[in-house]
Amino acid sequence: MGLLKSLFRKQESKQQGDTGTNTVRLPDTIEGEIEKPESPYLNNPRPLGDDPLAHISRSVELNASREDVWKLITDTRKWNEWYGTGIKSINPGWQKDAKVYWQSGAISRIGEICPLEEIGMVGENGVWLTWRVSQVGDRVLSISLTEDRLTCLTMERAFSRHQEMDKMLEKLRDLLEVEMSLRWKLELSDGGDTGNICGPVKLGEILIAVAGNKLHAVDTNGSLKWTYDGGWGCNPLSPVAFCDRVIFNDLSNKVCCLDIFTGSKLWEATPGGPLDQPPAYDGKSVYLTNRDGRMFALNGKTGKVLWSIEKKSRMSSPVVVNDRLFAVGTDYGSGFVTAMNTKDGSTVWSVNLNPMSFRVPVIVDELVYVSTKTGLCILDGQTGKIRSEFNFYKGDKSAPAVTGGKAYFRTDNHGVCCVDSLSGNIIWQYTAQSQYSDSAGTFERPAVASGCVCCELGDAHLYCMGSESGTPLWKQPVKCTDAFAIDEKTVYYMNNRALCAKDI
Repeated sequence: MGLLKSLFRKQESKQQGDTGTNTVRLPDTIEGEIEKPESPYLNNPRPLGDDPLAHISRSVELNASREDVWKLITDTRKWNEWYGTGIKSINPGWQKDAKVYWQSGAISRIGEICPLEEIGMVGENGVWLTWRVSQVGDRVLSISLTEDRLTCLTMERAFSRHQEMDKMLEKLRDLLEVEMSLRWKLELSDGGDTGNICGPVKLGEILIAVAGNKLHAVDTNGSLKWTYDGGWGCNPLSPVAFCDRVIFNDLSNKVCCLDIFTGSKLWEATPGGPLDQPPAYDGKSVYLTNRDGRMFALNGKTGKVLWSIEKKSRMSSPVVVNDRLFAVGTDYGSGFVTAMNTKDGSTVWSVNLNPMSFRVPVIVDELVYVSTKTGLCILDGQTGKIRSEFNFYKGDKSAPAVTGGKAYFRTDNHGVCCVDSLSGNIIWQYTAQSQYSDSAGTFERPAVASGCVCCELGDAHLYCMGSESGTPLWKQPVKCTDAFAIDEKTVYYMNNRALCAKDI
């Protein structure tokens, strides 16, 4: 293995003392040639007088290859997650004399690179940081981080710096373990519009995901099939995929239909009003509602409006089953669930439910399952007659995932619960230990398959747990995800702009 020494050199406009932070601030600019600073441990770092207050070294072991570690360390998008200071770009790349542009606006320069074993970085105030990768076992590596200083720290500051460096190494290890646990991962282009992440939805062997203003079709092996660019500010909402089509509406109030195999646009329509709910599609017609309480039906082949009806109430996305449309709505603070005729949108039945969560109803075996603020209501899909009404949880929750006589909910206390759909009794419930969330956390209903329940609990983690017991099987850090696709072996989810596949 060659020796990797990546030296980031810098100069300061004025000398500063130790800031006591866990990241190294870099200079704003570099002008001209940088003279190599004189240091007794430049090439072979050693503390002055072997003083432990001038030399701090911490390490962590992980199961990986050198190539895995090198791939992660040279992924500039990951630095902010483990190092605490992000790299904006490196021009022209990871090579000698390349310039490093930091997100803070600072600029550094790579002094020398020899792959896979060591990175040396000069920090401000004479602090030298060295990352070393050492082989311990067949696939067990030790990553060590060493700081050498020209002046000693106080005992209190040295102890604090030990803890900071431990956290940095633990983040690097955890991040690498997450990357290695995935079956595959594919970074998706967002067209520069980073605020919009949707999906994925799965149809057969094709996954459809949204990043920014773009839709991407990816097969279940992680290969990109096509990309559709909706243009700046388009921001497609959650798409639906059925038969050979992908249909979505966006923030420009347009409805668009694409060929699922090629991504070519088949038609585009503007039915009217602000469209803020995803559509429904039954292979013949497209059904959607706008924020003003109007419902539309469009021809699935042409996009032509078949009918439009004023409901005078804000409605959820409709669910289409045979010749019926089901939706929940709000009317002056009260809630209701309704069934409508697909031919003209006329009301078949409507039932008031209070208090009700504004969640899309779920239809299983001609029964309508609706989340309420206190529990679950089950109605007859033909007549609207309430079959069962259960009060088991006071608070907001997702739409239920119903299978095998059980209903699974994501609850607003960072938890998930499993309820017997016949008795309303809670079979099990699980609450995330952390109550802090930096994820999208949009109360998406859990995904259930192969004896597993997958859901995001608002603590920046995706969980997989046993469907019978609620026992956590694994959890995966995620930055942003709002929906999951799942099959017998794999869960597919978005983590920021990356579409990920992980075996369940």
